[in-house]
Amino acid sequence: MPPVAADEVLYNNSLIQQLTVAAKDAALLHGVLMRTKEEPSSTETASYAPFSLFPSPVPKKLFTQACEVQQDFNLLVDRISQDSEFLTKALASTVEVDDFTAGLFGIYKEVLKEGIAQPITLGINRSDYMFDRGLDHNVSLKQIEINTIAASYAGLAERVPDVH
Repeated sequence: MPPVAADEVLYNNSLIQQLTVAAKDAALLHGVLMRTKEEPSSTETASYAPFSLFPSPVPKKLFTQACEVQQDFNLLVDRISQDSEFLTKALASTVEVDDFTAGLFGIYKEVLKEGIAQPITLGINRSDYMFDRGLDHNVSLKQIEINTIAASYAGLAERVPDVH
């Protein structure tokens, strides 16, 4: 397909549908896969992992800013994870209404009760950002979450450029 202007693509619903089908096939071809909710244990059934249809350009300045603060955020998450009193207070109301968090917190309390056996821990954190364009038209980075559980797609990230 010859190169086209972005607006011609973004406002062409027929082309978007064609690109969507092609991108899903490319995701399957390049191993951007996950098991399905319906059959999570099946080795015969898979679907493509979520991905964006178009790559998102990131201004170098904002990418650098995100990289520079990541170590500080990781240290903060690590220190919070080791502060049992703080976690117990901070999560008290959440564990009452959220079964998933309650289950995780139950595991956490059991590990504390048994004693932490290993001297080293590993944290795999994912930070999600969005861009904000202010009234002055300057673009800034806004962190929307730090995720310490849903970081499993990190291994697929290097395959997504092949889909694009």
